[in-house]
Amino acid sequence: MSSFLINLKIKESSFSGVVLFGNRKFSGSFKRVSDSVFHVHFKRSVEFQFLKKVELKSRSKFFYPLLPLFIDSNKKKLVRIGKTLNDLSDHVSINDVILASITNEKLLNTVRLKDFLSIDKSKLMDILLSLEIDKKIKLLEIENLSACSYKIFSDNYSSLIENLSKNYINRIKTVKFTELAKSTLFHPNSIYFRYLLEKARGKHDFKIVKDKLVFTEVPLSEKEVSIVNDVEKIIKKNRLGVFSIFSIKRVSDLEIETINNSLWHLLSEEKIVSLDEKREHFIFSAELTKIINRLKKYKRNQGEIIDISSFREISVLNRKSIILVLGYLDSQKITSRVGNNRKIELQV
Repeated sequence: MSSFLINLKIKESSFSGVVLFGNRKFSGSFKRVSDSVFHVHFKRSVEFQFLKKVELKSRSKFFYPLLPLFIDSNKKKLVRIGKTLNDLSDHVSINDVILASITNEKLLNTVRLKDFLSIDKSKLMDILLSLEIDKKIKLLEIENLSACSYKIFSDNYSSLIENLSKNYINRIKTVKFTELAKSTLFHPNSIYFRYLLEKARGKHDFKIVKDKLVFTEVPLSEKEVSIVNDVEKIIKKNRLGVFSIFSIKRVSDLEIETINNSLWHLLSEEKIVSLDEKREHFIFSAELTKIINRLKKYKRNQGEIIDISSFREISVLNRKSIILVLGYLDSQKITSRVGNNRKIELQV
């Protein structure tokens, strides 16, 4: 490492000096960033340790390394970090150094701090986990303990979700990673970008195909919404308590594919429930809820055993539909078969 933030009490704000470290001399340029915190850059790499006294031979002074700088940071950022370290005065801790290092970079392989801090990987991991619990950082990768600040994580995650949502609403089914990465300011092949992408699965359903994201489904067009509404109206108008693609086809002039797509949409919206594993027969969720509530009332007033005739009265369904509904209720452990009757397993 060739750049550090150090604690140095000296009147000069900017100067060149010679450091004696071990048996070697190192020339460096020193610039004050906040009161007693200086930024020093050496022409050669040097391995300082946290708060281990270093002799500034050219000024007959000593300084104490506070923070290694792995990347070139702009003056504004150095001043901000320097002020934070300066405010901690003589109480700068290892936790403060780790947090400041991560804050200084978009993404940091924190294992690089081990030697400077004279700690092992397990100790470093413990500190990172405590900082994550406090929502100060986000730990992204275990092997190299890559981490970023929680603010960077939150801001970039929000930007990614906004970008995904915009593509989803605009019915853009396939989006290249290079396009998505623009909203996060991170390379599409980076650990950080992939981490954000995986977390985004909680907001959008998609699959990854090489360097692209493909939405599992996109919103319906206005025409498709109109067709789905028409299918709902046809079912209700013809009083199809339990329905299938073919029962809808018999009472409409819609194509099989159109009906199928509409039913899949209604199923994904949880407006209908599939009564069998093959997903051939359906019932409106609201109607199924009514039947279940009537079963509760029946059990409360007339007992836990119900026959087919009584079930027909509370469901207002024909015999074929009743068999399908009871089969579903059995599979959900709402009822259980007892001979030709059913035992209502619901709690009332």
